[in-house]
Amino acid sequence: MVRHTLFTTQKNEGAFLLEWLAFHSVIGFDNSVIVSNDCDDGSDELLDALSNIMPLIHIRQKVGVGQNAQHSGQALARETGALVRGDWIAWMDPDEFLNSHIGHGSVAELIDALGDAHAIVMNWRLFGSSGVQKWPGLQLDPRFHRCGTAWHKSARYCKTLFKYDENISQMNPHRPSLHLLERERDDILWLDSEGEPLPWEYVLGKRASGGPHYRTPRRPKYRWVQVNHYMVRTRQLYALRQSRGRGDKIGRVVTRKGRRYTWMHYQKHNCNILSDKTIHKHVPALQAKINDLLSCTAVREAHRACLAANGLL
Repeated sequence: MVRHTLFTTQKNEGAFLLEWLAFHSVIGFDNSVIVSNDCDDGSDELLDALSNIMPLIHIRQKVGVGQNAQHSGQALARETGALVRGDWIAWMDPDEFLNSHIGHGSVAELIDALGDAHAIVMNWRLFGSSGVQKWPGLQLDPRFHRCGTAWHKSARYCKTLFKYDENISQMNPHRPSLHLLERERDDILWLDSEGEPLPWEYVLGKRASGGPHYRTPRRPKYRWVQVNHYMVRTRQLYALRQSRGRGDKIGRVVTRKGRRYTWMHYQKHNCNILSDKTIHKHVPALQAKINDLLSCTAVREAHRACLAANGLL
């Protein structure tokens, strides 16, 4: 049986994991694999509790100084057999939500629409604070409906829903790498968020750094699908993001120029130009799923501990 697997690596995201897992379960992800590292906010305990009541594999890893927690996390998940060839996988972060416009918005309907394609590359739609000052408890709270346009610099960044077959050589946060040779380019088909084929230069090409392209060659129109990215949320939660830092290198010394989560970064990504409420059709089912998960005492207590550790109670 082919599974629809949600994957991520995380550190101290405990305040958001319950909603994120519940939402993706509602839209049809029937399996989740999460690799966590060096958490101190209780998220490990929450994931362990959730793994007892839902199809979730939680893997803990210790990350050494200078090690890339994301790359080592995906390697660990693959080596342990948590990710199975033939499954469909999406590597999403806990502030990213797959928002399909196909049918009722399920992942199965989206995959059916792909036909013979091996992957769909889904662009970010950046959501801002919408003027919300106090954390309302959910990233998908209807009050968070203001977003940016397809012309934002970061809108061409992507996430990928892909079939985990023998062509995948490595998973990366934005998209997998392939080991196909150039002469085999006609054997692979990736689509963009419009459902249009992507050129093989993008699929198999490399950036100057040697890594795969993670920004799409065309501006998105989000006709088929988008990834709602709640990068900002509220100022308080952005400060939490600053404290967590980035997952690419542990213990590295970051120069002023190399810092990402600055207040200038906050202002650039606090996008409130348009209104997009398309994902909110799932909120009733999401809330019901959250309530169901919270009916487990161990989950309820662990979730509350995560909220307290992040100053959200």
